[in-house]
Formats: sequence, structure tokens, C-alpha cells
Amino acid sequence: MNKIKYFFKSILFLIIVNSNLSAFTFDKLESGYSFNRVLNWAQDNNMPLCVESYIFIPKGFTWKALQSKEKYRIFHYYDVIFNKKARIDLYFTQNSNELYKLRIRWDSNKELKETIISVLNKKYNSGKRVFSSSIGENILFGFKEWRPNSTTLIKLKNSGITGLFLTYTDLSYENNEYKEKERKKLEIIVKDANKF
Repeated sequence: MNKIKYFFKSILFLIIVNSNLSAFTFDKLESGYSFNRVLNWAQDNNMPLCVESYIFIPKGFTWKALQSKEKYRIFHYYDVIFNKKARIDLYFTQNSNELYKLRIRWDSNKELKETIISVLNKKYNSGKRVFSSSIGENILFGFKEWRPNSTTLIKLKNSGITGLFLTYTDLSYENNEYKEKERKKLEIIVKDANKF
């Protein structure tokens, strides 16, 4: 009987630990979700998920908007958030095809920006204003960020011209993506250096 209790306690512990591994959660999506899991979520909720280059806005889930999905690592869908139309971009890792970044874009709106900042400040404590390394970007854009933990970065970028962008990033995946891109660049350089 004790072995059975121990087994179930172990399973419960693993479920709790695994459920807390994601760096961010947005709506019902979490970082680390496989593309297939996101695809199932989109189907189940009739979300109009599309490949990055798809230009039409479907009313709900359709396979037509996902043609050649294997070639893409960025997908998007549209939703209404805070009573405003928003485009949500989902970024997946190259090798493991897991969600590591999510970006929401709205048309510029001062009231919406203040609402978002208020909601995020309440959830993650006060965000801090950050500055870009580009002087031009600091003049044209406003940046604010929250770091709820060591693997999560939430960044709000505001511009009257291009819109309002809220980005959730799982830094552990992003660092791995960067390392993989650099490794591939190095392979190409080593391979092609012999041609000279």
C-alpha cells in the first residue's frame, strides 16, 4: 500500500514540476508547447492559425491557411484583446519545433498601452523603462520590460507609427536558438573558407 501511495505522490510531484517549467503563459498557450500541441489547441478552439506569409484573415481554423506549414517557424492568428483587434505571432524553435516566443501587436492606442502596463505591473510588479542602444529608437519608441523570473522576458514596445507590441520570450529557448544559428553560420564559414 505504501508503494502505491509513493508512486502516486511521485506522479503528482512530476505533474506539478512539469507544469511550472514554462517560462510564460498567454491565454492557454505556454512556452515549450510543441507545434502539434498548438495546432490541436487552434483546431479545438477554432482559432484562425496561419503560416507567417498568409495574407488573408480566416474567420476560424482552416487547413488552407497552414499549407506548407513544415517550412515555417513563425505562425500567427488574430484575436480581440481588451476590445481591440490584435495579431498574435507564435515563434517556434528550429530543431525541436517548440514555442519560445509570442508577440502581440495592436494599432497604437494610449489608453490600451496604459491598460496593458497596469495589468502587467499588478501581475509581475512594476516593469522598468529600458533604453535601446539606438538613439533613433529611443526617440521613436517607448520600451518597458518585466522579468518575472530568470527565464522570462516580457517587453512592451510602443510607437505611434508601427503600433504597440507586447512580446513574451522564454530566454532559455531563445539562447539555444541563438547558439544553433551561430553554429550553422560557423559551419558554412568553415566549409566555404576552403574555396578561397
